[in-house]
Amino acid sequence: MNCPNCQHSLTQEDYEGVEIDRCTHCQGVYLDDGELKHINEAREKTFSSEDIAAVNGIQSKIQANEEEMAGQIQCPKCAGSTMSRRHFAGQSGIVIDRCPDCKGLWLDAGEIEKIQILVEGWEGQENADL
Repeated sequence: MNCPNCQHSLTQEDYEGVEIDRCTHCQGVYLDDGELKHINEAREKTFSSEDIAAVNGIQSKIQANEEEMAGQIQCPKCAGSTMSRRHFAGQSGIVIDRCPDCKGLWLDAGEIEKIQILVEGWEGQENADL
C-alpha cells in the first residue's frame, strides 16, 4: 500500500501489539477496522507530561479550521474509495480520515499517540468520578 498523502510506501510495524501500516516518509498511519480499539486497550506506551499538555491544548481548540476539514484522500487499502474527514470522538479537535467501505482509518503523524492520550485521560476522569 502507498500513503494517501505523499504516495510513499507503507511498511508494517508492531505498535502496542497491533500490526499497523506506517508511511516511511510522513509517518502517517493506516489502521484496519478495530485496530484503534486494540491499541487503546493495550496501554503499553507511556506519555510524558509535555505530550499530555499538548493534547489538552488541542482539545481547547475544538473548532477545526476549514483547511483541516477540506482535504480528501483515497483509502490506501481500497484504492479508489474516498475517505471522509471527521473529528475523532465527535469534538476532540483531532481530525482523522475514515474509509466508508473497509472502515479503515488514516491518522496523520502523531495522531495515534494523541488519541491514546485522550482516551486514557477520559478513562482517568471516569475512574476519578466513581
